Amino acid sequence: MNMVILKTRDGDEPMQFRSHALRPARIVNEDLRHFTGTTFPGNPLQGCALVLRRLEAFGMIAHKDADQWVDVLADNGDILHEVPVTIKGFEYLRRTLKFVREQ
Repeated sequence: MNMVILKTRDGDEPMQFRSHALRPARIVNEDLRHFTGTTFPGNPLQGCALVLRRLEAFGMIAHKDADQWVDVLADNGDILHEVPVTIKGFEYLRRTLKFVREQ
């Protein structure tokens, strides 16, 4: 797989090969909300990369100060990257990944 460059809150970063899952998050009324993470059986790295490339291709990556983003997680739960997304991008993730709010 070719190296994927992500547009993160900290600038452009190469996607780490430890990438395992995506977990959306957003701030609503100054309250941080995390949503269930999604892994991709068979090849987690390729699944994460595909979703993030689609977000970028359709203009759904936001500026670094956006109130919604997707965490790219390692298999141990460490946050590797925070990729800001537009509202449209967040709703796209909700439809495709079918996540729910974590309690």
